[in-house]
Amino acid sequence: MSKKDKLSKETLILSIIDSACGFYNVKFSDIVGKCRKNEFKEVRHNIMAYLAIKKDSLKITLVEIGKAFGQRDHTTIIHARNKIKDYCGYDNNFKNEFNEFVTHLDVIVYSNLMKPVFIYKDDLNENKEKLIILRNRLAKIKRIEGIIEDQIINIKSDIWAILSTD
Repeated sequence: MSKKDKLSKETLILSIIDSACGFYNVKFSDIVGKCRKNEFKEVRHNIMAYLAIKKDSLKITLVEIGKAFGQRDHTTIIHARNKIKDYCGYDNNFKNEFNEFVTHLDVIVYSNLMKPVFIYKDDLNENKEKLIILRNRLAKIKRIEGIIEDQIINIKSDIWAILSTD
């Protein structure tokens, strides 16, 4: 793996952490640092779990995720992922909040991954793989848009149900 690939993966992970910090309104340094306050620990676990769940599609490893969180071990990332999965299994409020967080980050992450690639006729054979990757990314974004639209419809239905009971 080239130095450029390592840098771009690290940049991707750090930008996801930064976006998540914005979502939770916490400081980046509190999340990647050693702070053990519950409010930061919970947010850190959510972000770690998100990255661990999405690692294959983002082409990152647990070790790379751990390094971004202040040189933490990959087993810490696995623990966070398992902990969040457990919480989602028995706490519907937490599950809904985590799903909202995941949707928020997916929109940001996958829209940022959609970088235009200009393909010239001479380079067509070399760039077929890039074109396939771009098509896959576009399909992911369209699926995410569908999920968001479904959630908006559900929220509107819930609002109407609440309003009609009053």
